[in-house]
Amino acid sequence: MKFLNYGIIAMTVLAADINLHAQTYEVKFDSVNAFGWFGGDNRQTQGPRHVGVGQSVLVDTSITLESFSFYFRGPFDFAENPEGRGHEVTLTLNVRDTSGAILRTLQTIVADTFQTGWVTWPGIALDAAAQTTLIFTTYLVGAYDANQFTASNGADANAGYAGGVRYSKNGTSDADMEDWTDWGVHSWDSAFRLQGTIRSDSSGTQGDLVRGWYADGQVWIVWQTSAPDPETYAIYSTCSPFTDVSQADLIGRLYKEEWTPGALRQKTRDSTRTYIIPDGNGGVYQLAQDEGLFVETVHTTGSKYYAVVKWGETAVVPGVNGTSVPIAFRFDTNEPVQAHLQVATTLTSGYRSRIYYMWADGRDDHWNGRPDFPVMANRHKNGMPSLFIVSDAKNLPPDTPRSVVHWLHGGQGTAFQSLPDGRPGVNIEPQNGYLVAHNDDFQRYVFGQLLFAETNSWWFGWGKNHDPFDSTYAPAAGDTIINYTQRRILWIDDWLAREMNTDPERVSIQGHSVGSAGTTALAKAFPDRFATVSIFNNGFKGPQDSMGETFLGTTNQNLPTNLRNRQGDVVHVHDLHNLSTPIAPLRDLPIMRSWHGKNDNNRVMAWDSVVVAEYRLADSAPWGMQLWWDERTHVLNTFSSHWTSGTTPATQTERDNADYQERYRVNQSFPAFYNHQAYPNNADPGDGTQGTGGNGVGDDWGTWGGYHDWDLNSLVDETDCWEVTAFLIGQSQWLVDNCPYDSLVSDLAIRKPQNFLPPPNSLLSWLVVSLTTGDTLQSGTTVVDADGLVKVDSITVYRDPERVPIVFTTATPTSVGEQDGGMPRQFALHQNYPNPFNPSTTISYSVVAAADVQLLIYNPSGQLVRTLFRGQKPAGDYTLTWDGRDDAGRLLSSGQYFYRLQVGETVQTRRMLFLK
Repeated sequence: MKFLNYGIIAMTVLAADINLHAQTYEVKFDSVNAFGWFGGDNRQTQGPRHVGVGQSVLVDTSITLESFSFYFRGPFDFAENPEGRGHEVTLTLNVRDTSGAILRTLQTIVADTFQTGWVTWPGIALDAAAQTTLIFTTYLVGAYDANQFTASNGADANAGYAGGVRYSKNGTSDADMEDWTDWGVHSWDSAFRLQGTIRSDSSGTQGDLVRGWYADGQVWIVWQTSAPDPETYAIYSTCSPFTDVSQADLIGRLYKEEWTPGALRQKTRDSTRTYIIPDGNGGVYQLAQDEGLFVETVHTTGSKYYAVVKWGETAVVPGVNGTSVPIAFRFDTNEPVQAHLQVATTLTSGYRSRIYYMWADGRDDHWNGRPDFPVMANRHKNGMPSLFIVSDAKNLPPDTPRSVVHWLHGGQGTAFQSLPDGRPGVNIEPQNGYLVAHNDDFQRYVFGQLLFAETNSWWFGWGKNHDPFDSTYAPAAGDTIINYTQRRILWIDDWLAREMNTDPERVSIQGHSVGSAGTTALAKAFPDRFATVSIFNNGFKGPQDSMGETFLGTTNQNLPTNLRNRQGDVVHVHDLHNLSTPIAPLRDLPIMRSWHGKNDNNRVMAWDSVVVAEYRLADSAPWGMQLWWDERTHVLNTFSSHWTSGTTPATQTERDNADYQERYRVNQSFPAFYNHQAYPNNADPGDGTQGTGGNGVGDDWGTWGGYHDWDLNSLVDETDCWEVTAFLIGQSQWLVDNCPYDSLVSDLAIRKPQNFLPPPNSLLSWLVVSLTTGDTLQSGTTVVDADGLVKVDSITVYRDPERVPIVFTTATPTSVGEQDGGMPRQFALHQNYPNPFNPSTTISYSVVAAADVQLLIYNPSGQLVRTLFRGQKPAGDYTLTWDGRDDAGRLLSSGQYFYRLQVGETVQTRRMLFLK
C-alpha cells in the first residue's frame, strides 16, 4: 500500500480552547504533505481517469469521529460535455484501518444544484484512539458506467478543478470502483475536514470491541455484540487486568431488551433504535446497531478493567471481550447522575414530548446510595434501564416553576399510552407544566417463561433476593420487598425540579388499574410529595390472585417491606394498595380522589365487596377522600358512564383532568370533608355486586365528597386561625360536577395545616357564616384530638353561589378598648376575633420595645379606609376594636379587609371578613 508512505499527518485543532467539547478539525495540504492525497492513477496532473480520492490520517488525540467532509471546487459535470454542469450524484465514503478493512461505510447525495463547498458524510460514530491511523476513501457510485450520467460514451464525472475529483474506471460494478489498491498518488492543493468529539484516552484502544468511559456519575460500557445473541450478557470488573471471569466481580447481567433500548424499540416499532448516551466530554454518542450498553453507578474515585461476556463463557481477552486499558472514573457530587434524552418530537396534537432513559444503581444494601441517586434495584438488576416521557404544555409559562402530573400505566401497559392526547376519557393534557408518563417493565422469568413488557413491579419494587434470571424463582418467606420503583419515580421528580424548573410544591400523580394501585401506595407512603392523587379502577386488594404475586409475594406470605408507618411498625405488602391503612410516618395524606366502575369485571381490579368496603372505610375516616362510582368498565375510554360519557365539558367531569390538579399545592392545607354516608342525600354504592341498570345493588352512580369544593385563595392558615370558604359545585361548565342538592352535610377535619397547629386537648372555637347575608349559620367549640387533628361534626355546605366561610380560632374574646399588658417576648399581630365578624371585632398585637406604631385597615383594592392607631407605644400587649366603619364614620360594605401593623421597620398584615 504505497500511499501509506505519503503524508501521514496529525489533525490540527482550529479552535483555541477545546474545553472537552465537539470541535471541527481541518487539514490543508502544503508543500510538506502534498503527496498524502491519492487517487485516480499515478500521473501528477489532472486527467479523465480519476476513480476516487483518499487520505490517510494519523489521529493525535482520542476522538469519537462524527463526520468527514471533502471540499469540492465546482459542481459535477462530464469531461466530454463540460457545459452540462449540475448533476445529482451519490458518493460513497469508506473508513478503513491500515489493513484496508472497512470500519464504516456511508453514502451522501450531492444535489444537482450544488455549485461549490463542503460535501459531508455524517453519522460515522467511530471511536479513534490517539496514534491511530485511519484511511478515508470516497468514490462516485455508478461511475463504472458513465453512460448513466450522459449519453456520451466514455464520459466521466468531474467535480471541478484544483482540488476536484474525476471518476472513471473500467468495470461492471461499484465493487470495481471500491478496489482502491491500484489507485495512484496525486499532488494538488485541497482540503478535507473531520468533525468529532475529543475523548478520554481511558476509553479503550482503537479496535477494542469493549470500551468505556465516565460521564455524569456513571461508567458507560459499550461493546460490539456478536451473533448469535445470547440470552444474557454478563459484565465483570476489577482493578487489575484479568483473563477469566473468576478473577473479577460480576457487576451486571442484561437481557437484550436491556442492553438495547427494548421498550423504545417495541413501542415505536423501530428495531433500529439505539441508545444515545453522554460521551464523557460534553457531547453525546449514539450506539451503533451492533453495540450493547451497560451502565454502572460510581461511588468512589478510581479505575477498573471491564469485560462483557456471553453468559456461561469464562475467558476474557483484552480488546475482544474486555477493555485493554482501565476505565477511569471519579465520585464528585458536583457531577450528579442524569437522565438522558433519546427522542424529542412534536405530536400531531401539537404537544412537545421527550423520551428519556435512566439507569439504576443496583446493590445488596438498599440504603447505600449516592446522595443524589438512591439505590433503585437489587444487585441482580444493577444497570437496569428505565424509560419515561416528559410532555410540555403548549404554552409553558416563561421563567416560572412548572407543575408536574405523573402518570402510571396499568398492567401490561406502557408510558406511550399516557401522552397528552392518549386518554381523552380522563383528559390528561397539561396546561401549566409537564405531564410525565412512566414505564414499569421488568424483564424476568415468570412460571418458566421469559417476559418483558407483560410484567411489572406494581409500581412499588421487588424482593432483595429476586433473581430475574432464575426460571423457577418465586418470592420466599424471609425476603423483604424494597420500594425500588417508588424511589425511581421520586428521583425523576427531583431531577425534573433540578433540570427542568418544576415546582416541587405543585406535583400530582394519577394512575389506572395496576397504576392506580401504585399511585395509591406512593401517595400513602410519601404524602409530602404530592398535592393531589387520582386513582382509576383500583381493586384495593393488591396483587392477590395475579402475576403480581410472583413479584410481591402471596396474600398468605404478606411479606415485609422497607417502609415504616407512624408508629414505627413494618409496613407489609398488603398494607400498600388499599385506602384504609396508613403506611407513612406522617399523619396526613394528600387530596385523594378515586373513581371505580360497577361494570368492572377485571380479574384483579373488579368492582366487588372489597372495593365497597374500602370506600366505606375511607369515607368514615377523616382523610377527606373524594370517591366516585358509576357504570364504567375497566377501560378508561369507553365513554358510557355518568362521570364520563364524552370528551366535552358537558359530558365528563373536570375533577379527574390533569390540568385540574395543577392548581393545588403540596404545602397547602385543605378542608377534609368526610363521613358523607352518614347523612342524607348521599348515594349508596351497594354491596359490591357488579352490574347497573337494575342488574346491580345500590345506586348506579354517585359520589361521596365529589361535590364539595373550596376557594383555594380563601385559605387562611395562621398559628391562631384557620379559615376556608367552602361550597358545593353548582355553576361549573362541567355539568356532571354540579351538585343536584341545595346543601349537603358532612363532618370536617383540617388536613396538612402549615401553621395552625394547636396542641392536643386544647379548646377551639369554630363558626360557619353565610358569605351572602353575614349570618352565623353554625358555631361551637371542639377539642383538638391526641394526634393534633382538628375536626368537627355535621358541617352544612351549600350549592354555589351560596358560599360559607368556615373559621377555626384559638383566640377568645377580650374586653373592648385599648389595654396595656405585660412585657411580650416578641413582636406579634394576632388574628382578629371573631372572624368573620358583625358588628365588631378585636385585634390584638404585641410590641417588644418602644417604637412608632401604626395599625391601619385597607379594603381589597388596597385603599386605606381606617386608621385605628398611629403614634408611639412602649413595650406591651395591646388590643383595639374595629366596628366596620371608615374614618368618616360610614359603615363599610361586607367583604374582605386587611389590617396592617407596622412597628418601627417591621410590618405584618392579616385578613379579616366583615359581614353585615
